[in-house]
Amino acid sequence: MVSERSENTASFDLVIVCPHLGDGGSQRVITTLANNWNRSGKRICVITLFRDKAVYTLDKGVALTNVQQDYSHKLNPSSVSIFQRIKGVLWGGLRLIRLDARFGKYYHYYNLIIYLRKTLSRYKSDVVLSFIGSTNIITILACRGLGRKVVISERNDPGRQRLEQPWDRLRPILYKRADIVTANTMHALETMQRYVQSEKLVFVPNPLLPKRSMNDVQMISEIKGPFILAVGRHHPQKAQDILLRAFQLLPKTMAHWQLALIGQGELTSQLQELARELGIAERVLWPGQVENPFPYYRSASIFALPSRHEGMSNALLEAMHCGLPAIVSDACPGSLELVKNDINGLVTPVDNPQALAKAIVRLAEDENLRNSLGAAAKAYTADYELTTVLKKWETVLGI
Repeated sequence: MVSERSENTASFDLVIVCPHLGDGGSQRVITTLANNWNRSGKRICVITLFRDKAVYTLDKGVALTNVQQDYSHKLNPSSVSIFQRIKGVLWGGLRLIRLDARFGKYYHYYNLIIYLRKTLSRYKSDVVLSFIGSTNIITILACRGLGRKVVISERNDPGRQRLEQPWDRLRPILYKRADIVTANTMHALETMQRYVQSEKLVFVPNPLLPKRSMNDVQMISEIKGPFILAVGRHHPQKAQDILLRAFQLLPKTMAHWQLALIGQGELTSQLQELARELGIAERVLWPGQVENPFPYYRSASIFALPSRHEGMSNALLEAMHCGLPAIVSDACPGSLELVKNDINGLVTPVDNPQALAKAIVRLAEDENLRNSLGAAAKAYTADYELTTVLKKWETVLGI
């Protein structure tokens, strides 16, 4: 590695590394943890790797730095010199042509590791906590030899989620080099047992926001009548297309029901076009990215999460804690750790709009069922209170 710059160093109780503070459930968890530790007197630093518009806000007392911004002259993947490309070809041996084609990207990743290491050397702490697959691997490599305790957090289903290369190949090789590997579902821990020592694996659930944040909210007045709620980025993983098709199959007796899709993403325009093709556009609402979704949880009648794969969904956890009956797909072990069919929610087959529509109709036509499932869901989430989860993290991190 390179020699680290030691000037202008600062000491913290914990340094957290993440890709960005934009849209995402992990970003909400990170800001919730950092802000609450800051308010309790702990010195927290958050390092983000990439430039992105922040959706979640850190308290002023939390130090924040961005590697790509600090080293922008070095981290432009398109600015790879001819010498660097030649050097990459020489390193590649028999893979000369393939490596030369990919070298711009891989050289960018190499520099990212180098300059995260430089940043970590300026923001000192005994413990570094990293979130999300590729960032976990970058952090493990950047911390080698720095004498830091490295704790990583897997936020999705590693058995189903494929990372961009080279991170997908490196995950089973490098995760074992972390001091502790956490996950927010037991299924993720079971999957990682194939390549991480069992004694390093720890379950740490997602935290709920403080009760006052959920109870002291207004109802959504602009939505007239009952509505189904989905919260998540507009991405193939979340299967909002299946939800739209299921909504189109609802009987005429439910013509007064609406569907609200909170979030945004690369599929937003395609999903909106699909709603128009299905003839339901006038009944589908697109609130966009909402920093505080709790008024929607309080006002909705049904929550739907038909994802094709999922870790532990913050939105699902929050909806259940608000007493909202949920419908989830059977493809998400993380969701199935929360939702038990016909006990505190409903489970339907993945990629099956007919089954999803049937479950929606069942809940819509039975208010007693909605109330009983919602009450059971709220009771089930008691172990995810923020204070409980903070103590769990503090034990794991040793702070």
